[in-house]
This record gives sequence, structure tokens and C-alpha cells, in this order.
Amino acid sequence: MLECITKHLLVAELALSDRPRDQHVAYKRALSILNLVESVNNHRFRAGRIPIQDLEQTRFERLIMEIKVVEAKRAADSRESPNRR
Repeated sequence: MLECITKHLLVAELALSDRPRDQHVAYKRALSILNLVESVNNHRFRAGRIPIQDLEQTRFERLIMEIKVVEAKRAADSRESPNRR
């Protein structure tokens, strides 16, 4: 599921627009999905249904996406107001 979100859906959504603001929104949407997946996997781990490795992989993917959201926001903000530094 994580691979589908991060490698297929997000890539397709990013390809739809070159505008930094749209890309920022795409990354935020992917982050929301990863937050939900992490929450579900946390419950599954606590119930003994998945190993710790699966939970930590989910956290890793979420943290990477948080970094991408910040980078995309920074890019969008710099494109909107290039004189603001």
C-alpha cells in the first residue's frame, strides 16, 4: 500500500501540474494518507498483527513525506514572492 501511494499515485498527481502550489497540495494529500496508514499500522502492531519493522517502515515513509511537504511549501512560497528573502 505504501508503495502504491508514494510511487504511483503521488507521481501521477505531481505529473498533472508544474505549479509549485499544486505540487505542495499533492504532497500534503499523500502525507494525510500516510498519517492514516501509520495510525492503522500502530493499532495493528499493538494487536500483534504486524511486526515492528512494518510499523517503522510506515513511520519512515511518513517522515520522508513530511520533509517533502516542507520543501514543496518552500518552493511554492519562493515562486509566489521572489523578492521576499
